[in-house]
Amino acid sequence: MRTTIYEAMVSASRTVALISSMLLVGAPGHAEETYYDCLVEPHMVIEVGSHTQGIIRDSPVRRGDSIERGQLLASLDSEVEEVAIELSSARLEFLEEQYQRLDKLKGRDMVSAEELDEVKIERRMASLELKRNRILHEQKRIVSPVKGV
Repeated sequence: MRTTIYEAMVSASRTVALISSMLLVGAPGHAEETYYDCLVEPHMVIEVGSHTQGIIRDSPVRRGDSIERGQLLASLDSEVEEVAIELSSARLEFLEEQYQRLDKLKGRDMVSAEELDEVKIERRMASLELKRNRILHEQKRIVSPVKGV
């Protein structure tokens, strides 16, 4: 009985497939399932925290979630900072309008340069106060420094 190379290759691949399926499923008559008890160790553990103290208001991620770098992990209660941002925004808006009005009046020589400079300085201080309040608000957010689980 002569077999061709193709027939021998087909026969060999069927034998490999049969052995593979026996390894995956198990030998006939052995229906036991094998369980492995293992502990997964992290490659790296990173502790994160906030620059300020506070009460956690929200945590959108759960244990085992995949996270990206910069993703929000938790946020602290920040109502006071939110109100401070609103107040400083309103003050800055008011000073911008006041400066525009005084600048028009200055063009007609109806207001002194000192008054205009005073409002200009107050406007700059209000802008810095708004920036400060936004930074304080941002410090109430805890974000991931790395991509991970």
